[in-house]
Amino acid sequence: MMPPKPPPFDEINQIWVAKHFEAASARNEFCVRLAQEGLRSLVLINGGALIGFMSFLGAVPDFITSGIALWWAFGLFAFGLVMAILAIVLAYLAQEQFASTDWASANAVYREVLVVDSGPNRLAQAAASARGILLTRIAIAIALLSLFGFVGGAMSSLIALTS
Repeated sequence: MMPPKPPPFDEINQIWVAKHFEAASARNEFCVRLAQEGLRSLVLINGGALIGFMSFLGAVPDFITSGIALWWAFGLFAFGLVMAILAIVLAYLAQEQFASTDWASANAVYREVLVVDSGPNRLAQAAASARGILLTRIAIAIALLSLFGFVGGAMSSLIALTS
């Protein structure tokens, strides 16, 4: 005996699915834009601090005696810049995994409409989603390290100026 055919994907279901996909897409787009602006800001503040720091060293006053604090400041600003760039790379890799998940989801729906087993496809989808989540969390942690690098560099600069 043949298995029963699934009910047709009628217009009401299509509208409902489209509405939720649009809402999720809009939220995702906002999150991506917000992350992009945050990462750009980290690159800007750390890169700007390095440029300002180098300009400052060209006209360093004689009263600064803490050369070690200046080196720490330089190192922390550079560390912050490298971490910001690494966070951007990891964010890209995370989005690549999420795109893979979206393709796998679309393929799974297509296969279910054709009444074909999509079990292996769901495993690949879950694995890509897990990798995307992991990469996102690592990118956030590295972005925070970038921010700490900037704050540490600023504090080291302040120590060098006041000691």
